[in-house]
Amino acid sequence: MQFHLEQKRTPPLLVINGSPKKVSQKSCEFSGHTEAGARVFINGKEVPTNPEGEFRQTVELERGINIIVVEAVDAVGNVSYRSSTVHGKF
Repeated sequence: MQFHLEQKRTPPLLVINGSPKKVSQKSCEFSGHTEAGARVFINGKEVPTNPEGEFRQTVELERGINIIVVEAVDAVGNVSYRSSTVHGKF
């Protein structure tokens, strides 16, 4: 019996659907998609994904500048991230 071991080193796909820059409410919604099976975190908190890797999550904001970090982590620990700045004007 012969085995072939392959190491995946590429980070998972992570696409964020247009993040707002200025918001007049205390929350805003982030949505997007990653590869199926990857876990998604927004500001360190895991958010649910559907079987295709799509996610949609409301994020609470503080007044002023908010830095939002979205991460996708695949099964072997490779990470992709996107960050955006949202100005809470409420």
